[in-house]
Amino acid sequence: PVKYLYSTNITNQLDQTITSVSVSIQYFDKQQSITFAGELLNMNQYSIKYSINITSYSFTNSLNQLQLIMKVSLESQQDQGCSALESGNTTVTNSEYVKLQVDDHSLYGRFIKRGIIDGRISTITNKLLSNYNNGEANQFNNIHSYIGIGIRSYHRLVQLDPDFSVLVDQRPATDNDNSVCSSQSKSKLSKAQLAGIIIGSVGFALVTLISITYLVYKKKKAQNFENKLKNMANAH
Repeated sequence: PVKYLYSTNITNQLDQTITSVSVSIQYFDKQQSITFAGELLNMNQYSIKYSINITSYSFTNSLNQLQLIMKVSLESQQDQGCSALESGNTTVTNSEYVKLQVDDHSLYGRFIKRGIIDGRISTITNKLLSNYNNGEANQFNNIHSYIGIGIRSYHRLVQLDPDFSVLVDQRPATDNDNSVCSSQSKSKLSKAQLAGIIIGSVGFALVTLISITYLVYKKKKAQNFENKLKNMANAH
């Protein structure tokens, strides 16, 4: 699989300590099986795996937690159609999922309930943040979701491993009771185009739940990173 690495430093505003966040991104052009945190995961063709490492963070209390917030979005260039959002638990692996659908194409995110914290396999929590939308409303051709990954206090390193894949649905978004529609339309996006959307449309933020400190990447640096990833997807 094709791999790309992105890293940045985040400064804790309370004591000015620095936490490094690195994201290794792998694009799978064919099906493959991998292992993470003692669990076997099947990676579908055209899927993207995010390996996220977060170095030590200065917790003010051992009962505090961090929350990694991922924004996932899917957009179509069509001027009509439907979009829908689903989430829940998977039946095969010990994980949760979120599915963003535009017409008959979906972006499927899988979040396993395990991470590696200070070298040990540990339970993490995944939560769909339905109220964390900053005033953004889903449209018939543009849908997004925020997922919060809860991380207990730690000393050295956190490793997380969410992944995303492209699906073609037998059931179009218009059949979903909660869909947002203009009028019925068939998406013309190919799997390769949607794979590019996956890598360009997943964003991160790191939040301390106790101090309510919201840490975001510099916009310019994030934009350059997104452009490089889209170029990588187009090349494959």
